[in-house]
Amino acid sequence: MSKSELNIRVPSLTGAVEEVVSPLSCVTVAPRGPLKKIVVGLHGFGDNAENFASVAKELGTNETYWVIPEAPSPVPFSMTHGSQWFPLFSEFHGELARSLNLIQGLLEKLRSASGLKWEDIYLVGFSQGAAICMNIACQMNVKFGGVIALSGFFAGSHRHRNLGEFSQQTPLFLAHGLQDNVVLPTMHFESLDALAQLGFKNVHARTYNCGHTLLPAEIKDITTFIAKGSL
Repeated sequence: MSKSELNIRVPSLTGAVEEVVSPLSCVTVAPRGPLKKIVVGLHGFGDNAENFASVAKELGTNETYWVIPEAPSPVPFSMTHGSQWFPLFSEFHGELARSLNLIQGLLEKLRSASGLKWEDIYLVGFSQGAAICMNIACQMNVKFGGVIALSGFFAGSHRHRNLGEFSQQTPLFLAHGLQDNVVLPTMHFESLDALAQLGFKNVHARTYNCGHTLLPAEIKDITTFIAKGSL
C-alpha cells in the first residue's frame, strides 16, 4: 500500500508501470498478479483515504489495482482531520461539481495509463462517496464494469437529464442498512427511483439488517458483483 500526494504509479496491461499526475492525493494498493481491473474507492464525509483502504483488503487485490483518492476539502472544525467531497450543511452544488470533475480526470488518466477498457474499471463509494459514484455514472457517458453505492444518497440527481446510451448500460449495485440512522433508508429508495427515472437498465439493490456500516454478507455481495457485474 502506498500514498502519493500527486504522482501515482499505475500498472498497465503490458506489465510496465506508468507514472501519472493525479488531481487528488491517493492511497493505492498494487494488484497481486497481472492487472485485470481497477477499482476506485471513495470514502464518506469526514473520513479519509487511509481508513477507506481497509475496504480494499476485505474485497481483495488479486489482479486488481485499487486507487483511493482523498476528498479535496477538509471538514470545517473537524477534530479527526477528515475531508469531504461537498459540504453537507451549506450550498453544495459548486463543490460537488468540482469533485466530480476531479474524479473524472483521475478516471480518464487511470484508463489511459493502464490500457484497460472502461468495462474493467469499477467505482465503490460509501455514504457521501456513494453520491459521487452515482453522479459519475451519469456524468461520464461510458459503460463502467460496475458502480457500487454503499449506505449512500444521490445528492444532485436533479442535475442530470439526458443519460448517455453507454451510461445506461453500466451495472449499478446499491446496498443499505435498514437500521441506518445517518443516511436513512428512505434516501436509499429515493436514489433507486431517481436512477430508474434516468434510464439505468441494470440496477441491483439489497438491504441489510445493520446501521451505517458494512456487514460480512454485504462484503460477499460486493465481491460477487465486481466479479460478475450482477448478483
